[in-house]
Amino acid sequence: MGYEWLGALLLLLNGLWILIYGIVEAERKDKLYYSGWGLIMAGLSTFVVLPLAYTFGVVIVLIMVVIGVRLVSGSTKSPL
Repeated sequence: MGYEWLGALLLLLNGLWILIYGIVEAERKDKLYYSGWGLIMAGLSTFVVLPLAYTFGVVIVLIMVVIGVRLVSGSTKSPL
């Protein structure tokens, strides 16, 4: 077990922390912003268990989901 697991664990924990903060503590206007970035950070942690090309695919799909939810919700704040 190498150090790549430590990096993946840090990304996963960071993503989950941002996601939980976005859901529980963030202001109403920022909830979707923080939750989306939390999902993307957690998605980046899959580089250990998936091939790198699949990890990029997961991250791109998560970005599209965040943008789609933002469009449906009618939020005007930029996601990036």
